[in-house]
Amino acid sequence: MKIKILMISFLTLVSCSSKPSEDIAPQTKAKEAKEKIIALAGARVGFSAPNFSLKSTEQKKFSLSNFKEKVVLLDFWATWCPPCRFSTPALVRINKKFKDQGLAVIGISLDEEPEPVPPFLKKEKVEHLILYAEDSSVAQDYQVRAIPSFFLIDKNGMIKKRYDGFYPDLEKEWEKEIPNLLSK
Repeated sequence: MKIKILMISFLTLVSCSSKPSEDIAPQTKAKEAKEKIIALAGARVGFSAPNFSLKSTEQKKFSLSNFKEKVVLLDFWATWCPPCRFSTPALVRINKKFKDQGLAVIGISLDEEPEPVPPFLKKEKVEHLILYAEDSSVAQDYQVRAIPSFFLIDKNGMIKKRYDGFYPDLEKEWEKEIPNLLSK
């Protein structure tokens, strides 16, 4: 409901622009609208998770929309971040425990260069999907303020939980939350 009100308000403001509409390409209007709506609503609990299209470590493109009907645990991280490295074994365990039940763990690397990522993944025995944020606005779309940041997304693409930072009991929280979402 809130997002509908925000969209209506934004569209009203855009339609009142002093610039003639024929001077603005439709793609530009759509992109500006998306950016302003995300800025207003953000990637918040109870809202739809912003879609993205990013390359994996194997250079294949993946979008969040590829994971409809799955529960997604989204992880924003970097190899140079000590708490991110500390969270990796927990993510590996969660992935092994729930992947066959419909969970997709997706890591989005915020490393500026991709070179340190594959050796880190091999050392930590990471089997879940890792994507590169590159120059994408995905971290901005999700309003990532600190890393690691985690988003638990239900089968309908709604953000159910947001976790900023990692702490030892977080894995236990995931072990309680994930089965609830998988059963719905």
